[in-house]
Amino acid sequence: GGFEHDANVSIDEIDVFTFVYTLPPETLLPRTEVQVFSYLFDDERRIAVRPDNSGLTATRQDIDIYNFGGHLVGAYPFGPGTLDVLAWGAWQGGDWFDQKHDAYGVALEAGYQWANVFAKPWLRGGYYRGSGDDAPGDGDHETFYQMLPTVRKYSYTTMYNLMNNTDWFAQVLLQPVEKLRIRADYRILGLTESRDLWWQGAGATQAHGTIQGFSGRPSGGARSLAHSIELTATYQVTAFVGLHFFYGHMEGKDVVEFHFAEDDDFDLFFTELSARF
Repeated sequence: GGFEHDANVSIDEIDVFTFVYTLPPETLLPRTEVQVFSYLFDDERRIAVRPDNSGLTATRQDIDIYNFGGHLVGAYPFGPGTLDVLAWGAWQGGDWFDQKHDAYGVALEAGYQWANVFAKPWLRGGYYRGSGDDAPGDGDHETFYQMLPTVRKYSYTTMYNLMNNTDWFAQVLLQPVEKLRIRADYRILGLTESRDLWWQGAGATQAHGTIQGFSGRPSGGARSLAHSIELTATYQVTAFVGLHFFYGHMEGKDVVEFHFAEDDDFDLFFTELSARF
């Protein structure tokens, strides 16, 4: 869930139990995969941080969350191409330190691809909403918690995650030649609840200490976070070697300007060489 100077050290104080049941296409619905899942997440690390908007402190983690949800993914021939849809949702309950945990996340996406047109253009769009906590002083914690994720499934930047987040996006994917894939995204990012925090982070990195894995900044009473343009390109040099390129630019809005009034833009660029064995 991040970068640590001690790599591959086991964290024994986190337990995750998982149940997933998947119905492949044609089992329940034509050309549609249906899945239900359940996760139990228990974190008792000796981390002296309480990552929420309560303003309270803690001597160690005391998080016990259960998740129930599912997804529906389908691809359907339609006209000269293929129509695809995705629906995903999760509800969380349990205990967050001394508070009751009650949160949710939901994603809806759709796209269309022309297979017999040059570059096989694929247009997609969607919306994600992760719940936030709108009442810091009550007995409920309502911020959607990501547990142990990898943010690169949906974002190559490090400026936001799925907690107290809304994300409207439009996407274009192209394949001009067999080995080259290009993707461009435009995203409108915001906070679900202005009384909650602007969250960053990607999960546990320490077994003990002061770094929990997630951290948040006050919103300044605003909800508009940023507008983002992202470009990715992948070139498969051989069957085993690939090159990856990414450039992202974010124009910070009210939440970012509350903290960085003089310079509210964000740029990230990287290249990767990957080898598979």
